[in-house]
Amino acid sequence: MHTRLLAACCALWLGSPAATAQTDQHTELTLSWVEREAISRNPRIAAARADWEASQEQAPQARSLDPPSLYTMFWAVPDDTPNPGSAREIWLGVKQRFPYPGKLALRGRVAETASQIVGQRQSSVEAEVLRQARRLYFDLYFGYKQIEITRAHLDLAREFVQIAEARYATGTGGQADVLKALVEIADLGNRVRVLERNLRPARARLNALLDRESNAELGRPAEFSLSSTPPALDTLRRQALDQRSERRAAELAVDRSQASVALAEREYYPDFMTDFSYWNVRDRPNRWMLMVEARLPLAFWSRGRYDARTQQARAEQRGNEADLRQLDNQILLAVEEAFSELEIAAGDVILYKQTILPQARQAVDALRAAYQTDQTTFLNLIDSERSLLRFELAYQRARVAHEQSMADLERAVGAPLHSEEEQKR
Repeated sequence: MHTRLLAACCALWLGSPAATAQTDQHTELTLSWVEREAISRNPRIAAARADWEASQEQAPQARSLDPPSLYTMFWAVPDDTPNPGSAREIWLGVKQRFPYPGKLALRGRVAETASQIVGQRQSSVEAEVLRQARRLYFDLYFGYKQIEITRAHLDLAREFVQIAEARYATGTGGQADVLKALVEIADLGNRVRVLERNLRPARARLNALLDRESNAELGRPAEFSLSSTPPALDTLRRQALDQRSERRAAELAVDRSQASVALAEREYYPDFMTDFSYWNVRDRPNRWMLMVEARLPLAFWSRGRYDARTQQARAEQRGNEADLRQLDNQILLAVEEAFSELEIAAGDVILYKQTILPQARQAVDALRAAYQTDQTTFLNLIDSERSLLRFELAYQRARVAHEQSMADLERAVGAPLHSEEEQKR
């Protein structure tokens, strides 16, 4: 009977994906490669970069004069001929509009500041894409680690089957213990199959971020060491308010609105139009003419337009200043939340590594020895193995959460983080 049970156990094991599945790649996937690919290939970054390059062309346009107008006029053409060349006078002229001094400079300042805002938004997009790339990288790492740990527990369950089979063969153990071990193997084998299927969407999400085919090979993520402890929370708050690209963009928006107010106030001053023409006069000396025309924005029927424009610019300035204050609150909150998550993950890593995992492994070893000498039940042995599996997965999840929280914290601060010791070097 026990021979048939052992054969069934082997069949279950050999038929499980843990025995047959192989790693889809042998190359190692590194975080630095993922980050480089994200910067160079991600479509959002490419679009943001193109927007910034396009915005840089606005300032030269804003600072330039309008193109001149060239014209000709045939004056006093006899009514008995359709030939304009028989006119008494032929005028050749050019017109040019000149804004009031200072307007072009202000328009250029508004456009240049707007371009700088777009540049900061590009930096923000890059930072966000890098954060997503890091999180997806560690999600993929955890997927592979789950499979690795579960397969190791399949091997452990096989050892339990051998122990149960040996005790059953000698009459010191029951058939139920062997069946429980077989059920545990089947359950673990099914978990591996599910985890292997879950690798596909995890890989596809990372490939999508890198603008690659969803099923493109990526390799197994490399092992990593935990990031160093970041500076104190107060230091991080100051760094975030100084370095965050979104805040720089908000400050530039305030600067742009101030320039817009100044430009709106300058619109009360007249623009000028000059008209220079040369007259070719038949049978008389030629002549020339210069005309200067001034626009009058202070006329009572048009002043309301400029008043409204000024009030609009001032309202936009107040709104941008309020947006800056609100953004400061959001940035500080993001730093606080990411720092808290990092502290929790760091504490979990230490707890599992130094206390829970060593004790859980000792419990499995002790119960295995006790079961072999008939001092405990097989159910206690299986429960200890399941607890160890849960704790090993939780430990790896905490390590991944630590690195993902570090990515969130760097995103919240707006720059890579170094420990206070590293900053002093």
